[in-house]
Amino acid sequence: MEPYTEDLQKFWSGHELLLLPSRYEGLAVSMLEAMGFGRPVVRTPFGGCEEWIEEGVNGYICPEAKVAALVDTLREAVKSRERWREMGVAAHQKVKKNLDPRPGRVFLESLA
Repeated sequence: MEPYTEDLQKFWSGHELLLLPSRYEGLAVSMLEAMGFGRPVVRTPFGGCEEWIEEGVNGYICPEAKVAALVDTLREAVKSRERWREMGVAAHQKVKKNLDPRPGRVFLESLA
């Protein structure tokens, strides 16, 4: 485990993929962060991830949070490892297109 760092660029430069085997999580900031830094994500089907992850395009959705399913999904991901850079670009584009950089504005406008 790495110590806390504020240098996210440096952190993600040393990592190629995010594995997020959550069982009960909402929309994970770590997923959006990884995608924003151009990394594909392996994620279990919680928290609206289907709105962000396009299977085989910018990540992988594991059907359930069970070890066997995670192993199968990771095997599929590793088989296509040569595409991770391309998938990371797609992940970055998805976040850049769909994530509002000013979430406070979105919240305030919803109150009106």
